[in-house]
Amino acid sequence: MTVHRDKKIETSEDLTYVQLKDHLPRLLDNLSDRLCNASSNELKQEAAYTAATHGDIRWKEGYDVSELIREFADLRSTIIPHLIQFQEHHSEFGGASRLFAQNIVHRFLDNAIRVSVEQFIVTQERAQPNHKPSR
Repeated sequence: MTVHRDKKIETSEDLTYVQLKDHLPRLLDNLSDRLCNASSNELKQEAAYTAATHGDIRWKEGYDVSELIREFADLRSTIIPHLIQFQEHHSEFGGASRLFAQNIVHRFLDNAIRVSVEQFIVTQERAQPNHKPSR
């Protein structure tokens, strides 16, 4: 798994394969669904929930925020070559369709990073001994 090979994500060395892939299948399903139906608000919300859950779990597993972001960067660097390969094998998938798909993938991952980090920070703040719940 790419994350295990990334020496800058030291915390991943203590996680099992199952822990590492945790929300990855669901996140990839969310991405696939978004590519098929880019305007669905329900799909956007489901993807945000998956990303938030991922951020929460990674905090509980001892990640720091830079490791969480790096993990998503590794995911992007794994997905993009597959997208390029798909485009190369489907000549009809060009021009506007190609740009649209690339935009969806990058925006999806950017949003997943943002939501995951936001949840990571919220979870971290709630764990502080002097944390007072907001009203």
